Amino acid sequence: MAELSIEARIRRLEDIEEIRRLKSFYSHYANVGEGSGDPEKFAALFTDDCLWDLSNNPLHGKQAIIERMHEIERLQYIGVHFSLNPRIDVNGDEAYGEWDLVFPVFPPGGKPLTTVCGFYWDRFRRTEDGWKFTYVKYRVSPKFSLAPA
Repeated sequence: MAELSIEARIRRLEDIEEIRRLKSFYSHYANVGEGSGDPEKFAALFTDDCLWDLSNNPLHGKQAIIERMHEIERLQYIGVHFSLNPRIDVNGDEAYGEWDLVFPVFPPGGKPLTTVCGFYWDRFRRTEDGWKFTYVKYRVSPKFSLAPA
């Protein structure tokens, strides 16, 4: 296997950092109940042909994502998303990432704080506007969450 040039190694590191930043905006704009959320800015992080699959509820395209984010906003959950432990592989203009999620959230109605934990599997594409999500799959951890006793 040929060793990569310094330019190629720097580009790879820059790509990984841009993808990490993209995911940080994903987590930030997903906080629709907390106040930093923004369905339109959230959807702008995706390609037009995207698939967003949260807990086996797949949605195709940006408009479907915007509509779902507004539905989530109306539920009045207040929480903050933390996407942690990124594992990112870049292959040219495509990339793959895996993340762990910790999501402390106050359900509506004065219910006590609970923390949802889970996993993301993401695919990315380099576009004229930078890296974008083409696919996001999220699943709640089947064996771990922090809920009040």
